Amino acid sequence: MQNFDQLFNDIKDAPATVPVVPAGDYLAVVQGTTLEDVELKSGEMRKVLRIFLTLQGNQGIMLSDGSAPVDGTVLDYSIFLPDEADKAVPSKFGKGTMYDVSVRKLKKTFLATGVDPAQYPSLEEALDAMVGAQVIVRVQNKTTEDGTPYEVVQSIRGSQ
Repeated sequence: MQNFDQLFNDIKDAPATVPVVPAGDYLAVVQGTTLEDVELKSGEMRKVLRIFLTLQGNQGIMLSDGSAPVDGTVLDYSIFLPDEADKAVPSKFGKGTMYDVSVRKLKKTFLATGVDPAQYPSLEEALDAMVGAQVIVRVQNKTTEDGTPYEVVQSIRGSQ
């Protein structure tokens, strides 16, 4: 039998909201990258590139609670990697196929972090080069159905 008294105490002690990074442009450092397998709602498995970013150099800017600084917050930016099937799907977002759109987005992300993919023999080496690069991150808060804000990295742009 579940301990409902403990559950009720946890409910009483839980914060109503979690502080988030306000929407805006922030300086960040690429802390790391991973390639992960993610299962879609359809059951299909897809590779996702996750770029982990640590905010730093944003003096005086606080989280939504008004008391904790944004610096030190770790965010991630995820990009679904295209697969062969995407080459046959017309893009809804521009010219070409969904594969073409994904490839262009990946290239823009690399270039924004100062990494020219043409200079590296493999994706893994280009990702390693990305780690430690200074970037500007655009963070856009969105809300869930109940109005709770959460952080979404909308794009990565070069710091120049």
